Amino acid sequence: MADEWFDSRTEQPTERRRQRAREEGHVAVSHELTAAVLLLAGVLALVVAGNHLGVSLIRRLGQAVEHCRQQEWSFERLIEVCQENGWSVLGSITSLLLMIALAGLATHLAQTGLLFVPGLVSWHVERISPATGWARLVSWSAVWRTGLACGKVILLMVVGWWALSGRGEQIASWSDIPLAVAVPEVWSLAMRLALYAGLCLLALGLADYAWQRWRYERQLMMTRWELKEELRQDEGDPHMRARLRKLMREMSQRRMLQDVAQATVVLRNPTHVAVALRYERTTMSAPQVVAKGAGALAERIIEIARHHGVPILERPPLAQALFRLVPVGQEIPPVLYLAVAEVLAFVYRQRGWSAHQT
Repeated sequence: MADEWFDSRTEQPTERRRQRAREEGHVAVSHELTAAVLLLAGVLALVVAGNHLGVSLIRRLGQAVEHCRQQEWSFERLIEVCQENGWSVLGSITSLLLMIALAGLATHLAQTGLLFVPGLVSWHVERISPATGWARLVSWSAVWRTGLACGKVILLMVVGWWALSGRGEQIASWSDIPLAVAVPEVWSLAMRLALYAGLCLLALGLADYAWQRWRYERQLMMTRWELKEELRQDEGDPHMRARLRKLMREMSQRRMLQDVAQATVVLRNPTHVAVALRYERTTMSAPQVVAKGAGALAERIIEIARHHGVPILERPPLAQALFRLVPVGQEIPPVLYLAVAEVLAFVYRQRGWSAHQT
């Protein structure tokens, strides 16, 4: 089928690809969900304001008929009466339609966000191409649409049968009762049917939106070649390079802070820097700097060390020297062996360790 090429796309889409797709008007949207919300909004509007609107229409119609009976009949008079009552009726109907339209607009915006793509309203020859049309017919999307349409028909038939079952005698009796009694019963049953149908269509709409969202994510996925090509193009963008550098720094900082919990000791200059050292005699030839930082980062290192019970010592000259000379992940230079050894010996004594236990 036309969607088989999805199998070759294994890489998650980049932010740039998502933005480009959105600029082209390619978003996940379910028209079935919007239609279901429109139906439910219409039912709700009629339930809330339908009685008032019906009574108002009947009253104005009665007034118009009575007015025509009391005065001389003419076509001009009929037009005048319609104008007098028409604007009020039109205002009531317009308010209902506005409520329904706002519900549909809100549903659409909730799916797509605020989006305007002028290119979508222009004419493209691909839209009437037989090859493009055939590709749409033999795709998983076509299968889904067909299944959704069949499911909609079956579900509405079941709901209609369930809502009307056992009401045959009631419906048959409507022909024998006054119109004023039958109309409210018919109205109530119609609203109940519309509500059940709307809820069923809403469930199908949510399922359709889930499918559209899944298909949208699948379509955005990239091949490894596409990902490499996009990254290569982004390398020429100074803003993208700065953003990548920032991300790399943040990732490195997170990894560094995670290593503080495994440190043997943290040396600090009370107001400036903090350096975390780790030493295991069986696996290391010399102590290693696992984290270091100044200012707020130093405070964060000290906070994590306290949380995990790592000893914290104030050794300003040694902390400054380690901060300046040793990169994170590197062993200390021989010139600092003696000073660091004294610190480790102090820590071991405080904890009751021996050098052979580390």
